Amino acid sequence: LHMDIRTGFVPERWLDKATRPSEDFVPMGGGPRYCLGVHLAYTEMKVFLAVLARKIDFQLVQSPEEEVVMKRMSIMPMPADGVPVTATSR
Repeated sequence: LHMDIRTGFVPERWLDKATRPSEDFVPMGGGPRYCLGVHLAYTEMKVFLAVLARKIDFQLVQSPEEEVVMKRMSIMPMPADGVPVTATSR
């Protein structure tokens, strides 16, 4: 569906609430079907984020004085509307 050869990978689907994964989304699986390449995937993500952090400056859109509304019923505390940022190249 999302990896159709003719239409390609469509990451914009995550922006629509109807096609966004639910709260119980487990990208690497679990139990006996746990992803064999999980350690490689996490290492690649860490390297990518390190390179990204070195080449791009991030600025919060919201001022630090504004109140942050936290998401309720979440395992990890996080803002309800995400963390809007602007990114500029160094």
